[in-house]
Amino acid sequence: MKIKENDLYKLEKEKPEILLGKIKKKVKISFIVPTYKRTKLLEECIKSILAQKECCTYEIIIIDDNPDLKNRDNEELVKYLNRENILYYKNRKNLGIYNNMNMGSLLSNGEWICFLHDDDLLEKYFLEEILNILENKPDIALLDNRIKLLDMRTVKRKKNQVLKEFIKNKIYNTKKLMKLNKLDFYYYADIGGVGTIINKKIFIKEGGFNNIYYPSSDYYLWINMFIKNYNMYIYNKQLSVRRFEENESLKLEVVEKFIINDFFLKEKLAGKTKILKKMKRYLCIRNINIWKKEWKINIDEKKIYKILNMKDINKKDIVISKLIGLFFILRKLKRIMM
Repeated sequence: MKIKENDLYKLEKEKPEILLGKIKKKVKISFIVPTYKRTKLLEECIKSILAQKECCTYEIIIIDDNPDLKNRDNEELVKYLNRENILYYKNRKNLGIYNNMNMGSLLSNGEWICFLHDDDLLEKYFLEEILNILENKPDIALLDNRIKLLDMRTVKRKKNQVLKEFIKNKIYNTKKLMKLNKLDFYYYADIGGVGTIINKKIFIKEGGFNNIYYPSSDYYLWINMFIKNYNMYIYNKQLSVRRFEENESLKLEVVEKFIINDFFLKEKLAGKTKILKKMKRYLCIRNINIWKKEWKINIDEKKIYKILNMKDINKKDIVISKLIGLFFILRKLKRIMM
């Protein structure tokens, strides 16, 4: 398939040679696992894929973003696991997370691609259940699942947040398949990015992840796909696990970029809908509050408000933001449970 001039196009000349594994031209699913200096977590991630019931042909593509030839820990791990369908590549230079994922898509041979970070895990019935949906819904462009959160940080969240997570774990297992709509994206992107399955041809056609929108490049792609009327679904069952440590995505400067990007992407998604355009202000306030209270990220909200030209934030705004948040939560519960 010919690739347009975008981030994927630029990567074509950077393709590394395969170091381990055996390439098969026709596989159903390519599990793409970008990794960087986290061999122990990577091992657990790979083993969770290998534990799947083999109901289709699949490959596991490991793209090592550490160009240091002296560091061979990941290579030794793949040798130890000794599976032909584990393909190991090592980049000649550090590409960064999204370009590393893009590279994985270029190296993949599957009809579908599934992105996992090296600290993610799959439940043992992931492949069987996802494949069943794909076979019965041939119009799907993207399929996501619910995520279990595992907080491994030294700074733990409050007990009430743990309780919320417990309740969420119960609700997120009704096994309902739901087509995503504008409001699903608008409150909080329902696509979590762990075990997200995308049609490879569509991913390539849409240019993959655009690094300009880091660290929200995936959210930007999902919104673009939605605007172009691709069929995007979420399966309401927890089939994957996201492990949180003191990693890149929880650094203060990265979280601030998340919030700022989210504000502008909501504006893009809102289009000409006036009420949604007004709502993005209150959802930004709520977004900051969640990051501060639930995830213990010390955000300077005044700095964010200044960048976004959000003036005169008062108690009324905070109350409205909570009410809007409650509306979206109740709406989501209704969709899931009915």
